Amino acid sequence: MLTSKQCIWWFRPTLSDFTCISVSVRKAAIAMIGLACFGWFVLVNVGNVVAMPDEENPKSVRLILDAFKASVESVQSGHGTGAYQVMEVTDNGDSKLLEEAAVDVWFDRNKYLLELNYKGTPKPQLGKKRIICDGVSIIHSEFWQGVPHPTGAVGFLESTERDVRQPGDGLFLWDMSCLPKQVFNAEAFFSKKPPHKVFWVQDGVVLRGKCDITENIGFEFAASEEFGFNAFEMKGINKGDNELAKYINARWKLIDGHWCIDKIVQRLKSKVWAFTYKTFTPNVSVSTEKFSIDALELPENSRIIDQRANITPRSFYYVRRNNNNTQGKVESLVKQVSELPTMRKPAQPE
Repeated sequence: MLTSKQCIWWFRPTLSDFTCISVSVRKAAIAMIGLACFGWFVLVNVGNVVAMPDEENPKSVRLILDAFKASVESVQSGHGTGAYQVMEVTDNGDSKLLEEAAVDVWFDRNKYLLELNYKGTPKPQLGKKRIICDGVSIIHSEFWQGVPHPTGAVGFLESTERDVRQPGDGLFLWDMSCLPKQVFNAEAFFSKKPPHKVFWVQDGVVLRGKCDITENIGFEFAASEEFGFNAFEMKGINKGDNELAKYINARWKLIDGHWCIDKIVQRLKSKVWAFTYKTFTPNVSVSTEKFSIDALELPENSRIIDQRANITPRSFYYVRRNNNNTQGKVESLVKQVSELPTMRKPAQPE
């Protein structure tokens, strides 16, 4: 018989678990939805399951909201290393590794720097990416072998106006400066007016909430006392066909007195992303230079393409800046790029 703690892990799949549960995407989705919607009634014989009324539950809201705010506000910066994988899972249970990279992460408030060192995927010629977000814009560099870039590297600039600053598709899935928001942004959810009507269920140390976002979209989340009442699961459900549209699962770890996410897995249809920290230190000092275009590590004369809408000119060429800034502040990425030359510097005679 499962214990309440074991029930938590039932909802906490690893990347390999997605392969196992994906014999049929539709069947797996229906099974997970059925478990989420009706599992607590089955688990009456397993643990202390209490179905709460359909109206607001202030105690549950306060527990989850306080945990969310503490996890966001207590960890303002950090440095870690980890592993990143992207997989495609088919209806018959086969899986294909699309991307695999070792990751180095630095962040400070809403800024972050990621370095991804690829292991032969997604393209053998692609060796490394560096991704920088300054809170408003995202820029990244790519380093290639055997590809006709004159310097072997190229950069791309794009803007982001979302509260959660995620890189574009094909770069990296999450805003690493605030992973708790990637799982469940409790502050935004519970402050919505008019409020969502949440049906609450408590199973031992786990609080589960379920509501309708729209007539066609259902939403579920779960938080556990084991993780300081931080949310470890989120589901988005297409109610019309009972399909699991989006699934996010997180594992939390108490580090130096702070609750931190050390693993996150996300599934969207047949695609699965996973990141696991191998090492992480919260609230470290991070140099502002890590959020400058110099941190892209581009060779001089490398092209940077401005991909923002309705912007001219489109192409700039990197030259290292003369940084005489003594106040520890770095100008915005857009300003730094706009000050670069728009013509490649002629090669110097030997």
